Amino acid sequence: MQFSLVEGVEAFDREALFLAGSCDVILGAEFQREQMKLFPKARMVVIEGVGHEMFVENPEASLAPVREYLMEQNR
Repeated sequence: MQFSLVEGVEAFDREALFLAGSCDVILGAEFQREQMKLFPKARMVVIEGVGHEMFVENPEASLAPVREYLMEQNR
């Protein structure tokens, strides 16, 4: 079975949230900026001092923008 992680994203009518760790050498801010181009509306939050495992390295700082984003989506 094949599937695409990007097929149809242009139809997503809300703002997409991208997270990146400032020390992430796998999927850092530069990579995320390229992915953001696939969405009509997107923003990125860079979590300072963490790498690829941001939710393990600093859960509070990593979850804060996710919580804020979800609250905004429920308004």
